[in-house]
Amino acid sequence: IVDTSQVREKLRCKVLKSPEIKLNISREVSPESRRVLSLEVCDDKSSEWKGLRENHLTAGVASRTLKKNIFGSGGYGSIGQLLRWYNDSEYREKEQKKLEENPYCRHGLFYQAEGAALYSLVTGFTVTPLGFIKGPVEGDGFADVPDYLAATCDYLCVQEPIIVEIKCPAKIHKNWRERYWVQCQHQMQIARVKTLHLVMYI
Repeated sequence: IVDTSQVREKLRCKVLKSPEIKLNISREVSPESRRVLSLEVCDDKSSEWKGLRENHLTAGVASRTLKKNIFGSGGYGSIGQLLRWYNDSEYREKEQKKLEENPYCRHGLFYQAEGAALYSLVTGFTVTPLGFIKGPVEGDGFADVPDYLAATCDYLCVQEPIIVEIKCPAKIHKNWRERYWVQCQHQMQIARVKTLHLVMYI
């Protein structure tokens, strides 16, 4: 039996002693981070969150849809199933319940805060939860975002406008970059930020 707390403590020490790591000790909220935080409509714990997700194309839905083998295994399997997600409330509730009861999803949610704490410790950035954000958003050097697009983010750095997406898989998948690429691009586009840190916390 391996005491994972000891392993993680050794990891913290190893990373923090690296000369390549320069800790950001500032705790001031940057103007750009304030702008992103102002986009938040609600957090993912509020009662209105699920209702809002049903009426928007979210980052998670985009990620499961815009994959190479959309008509094969994985994702929604077909455009028909994607449309059914939005048009059939009974089907949507059934699929959402399956997602909530998924042991891998529960595992990820359980360790998410711990992963964020370690990220903050290693980088020196202070992070704050960033919930549901949505379009319409126009200009600012990015393509316009229509009002039906939305995303629920995990965290935002307060010192710099960096979205932090925490993933806590049971193991690293070989195609992890492809698996999360669409979701991360979707979040960056709606939040109007140029940097996202994808944290794989195991």
